[in-house]
Amino acid sequence: MKKSKKSYYSGIFYIALMIGVICGCADYPPFNITHPPFVNQTSLNIYEGDEVQLTASPAGANFKWASDNEEVAQVSQTGLITAVGSGLATVTVASDDDETKIDVVVRIRIPLTEIRPDKTSLEMALGGEIKLGAVPVPEDATGLSSFKWVSQNPEIATVSRGGTVKAVGTGSTSIVVSHGDIQTTIPVVVYYAFMYDRTNWAVHSVSSTYSGQPKERMLDGDFGTWWHSAVDQTFQYAIIDLGEPLLDMSSIDFYIRNDSPYRDTKTVLFYVGDNPASNAGHPDSDPLWKKIGQIQYVSQSDEPKRVLEIPYGTDVNGRYLKLYFPDSQRRGIANVAEIYIHGILR
Repeated sequence: MKKSKKSYYSGIFYIALMIGVICGCADYPPFNITHPPFVNQTSLNIYEGDEVQLTASPAGANFKWASDNEEVAQVSQTGLITAVGSGLATVTVASDDDETKIDVVVRIRIPLTEIRPDKTSLEMALGGEIKLGAVPVPEDATGLSSFKWVSQNPEIATVSRGGTVKAVGTGSTSIVVSHGDIQTTIPVVVYYAFMYDRTNWAVHSVSSTYSGQPKERMLDGDFGTWWHSAVDQTFQYAIIDLGEPLLDMSSIDFYIRNDSPYRDTKTVLFYVGDNPASNAGHPDSDPLWKKIGQIQYVSQSDEPKRVLEIPYGTDVNGRYLKLYFPDSQRRGIANVAEIYIHGILR
């Protein structure tokens, strides 16, 4: 039987292909797979004088360490980095067949000289809470992450890691804020706060009264009623009989009428004394009245409540409290809705 030309040429092609494959299997050099050293740090940001121990693995291998800028960072053959000057350097650790590079940044160390808290002392009511803050001196001191806050007596005041102080018992203690050997002490006094009973109080006298709004309303416990003075007066005043001196007085809550735009009261000056008849005019001209503070309403749309804080040590020894109104938002008018007095026991 005769083979077809197609079968003949297919056989020739197959033989040629096999010869090509066999001839193409030439020898090539082997490909070497290397293993760069593993280092426990890929980069460093350190300060002059710092020393950092680097570790390369696998353990027991023959490593060589080198720095390309020994004026910035030097390295021993055990991998100990010593920062000697500010700048940039690259440390190389080489094995027999590969190497790893570590970038090193060295900065000048600026030492901390002082910690400056935002409050130099604290007076707190029992149960109160205050967040303290502090800034480093100089502000660009290096190596700071956070300050450490500690209470010297946690039975009086506790402090959180972030500087929040809580008053948990009456008495005196201190909060210490520190970083390393630098520290600052903040004295803390925790007192018991209370509101004085108004049962025996009475309004002794007022400068004038507008019809239907008598002086007794400023002590009736109703914020919707008030004493209202007559209009077009040069000044106004009100004198309250406290029954006795309130020697632990620490603050006064003062309220005017709450129906804007008729909040006419503007400036209120507070005095204490023992002679209610003494000088119905401006108390500053009478030494028998002792000024303990003042408050002010900027406009008739202000909120009706103001708080007068009375600094510790202020002379508050006086049976009578005088409210003096030297000006007004309009037409020489004053009004008082309620007044409460707080005290503290240190």
